Amino acid sequence: MADELFPIFDVPDVDAEEEEEEYDVDYKRSIRWDPELGDFVRDSSNRLVESDGYEAYVIWCCKMLQTERDSHLAYIEEFSGADLGVEMEAVAQEDDHKTVESMIERTVTEALEVNPRTEYVGNFSFLWEGDDVHCQFEVKGIHWDETIQIKF
Repeated sequence: MADELFPIFDVPDVDAEEEEEEYDVDYKRSIRWDPELGDFVRDSSNRLVESDGYEAYVIWCCKMLQTERDSHLAYIEEFSGADLGVEMEAVAQEDDHKTVESMIERTVTEALEVNPRTEYVGNFSFLWEGDDVHCQFEVKGIHWDETIQIKF
């Protein structure tokens, strides 16, 4: 009788490597975001406007650069499954220009390579104006022929 109430069955093994191979790397459409306004884009009827997968990926890259890593519970790896965002607060503590450039390059590359759609991040260039630094680099998504230029 107990076997009928509480059936026993084997739990299938899940291979983590197999899951990684099957990760969907297609670029999905999303709601268009205006980084200057910091809000979603709406049409004249106040409806949200869609963006294609390419534009959604570019916006995702920009949002990752604006997100301080571990600043909220949702961005912490144990909750989100990935280390999201950049570590710019640590960069701001440094005085040496070469150290700052190296730290920016590392944190930006790590933040964007979390996404399996990112093929590479590179070709960093820096412009210093006093203590302010401006950065430009390239991002290439998988299955793309061209790279995108991002400035911040």
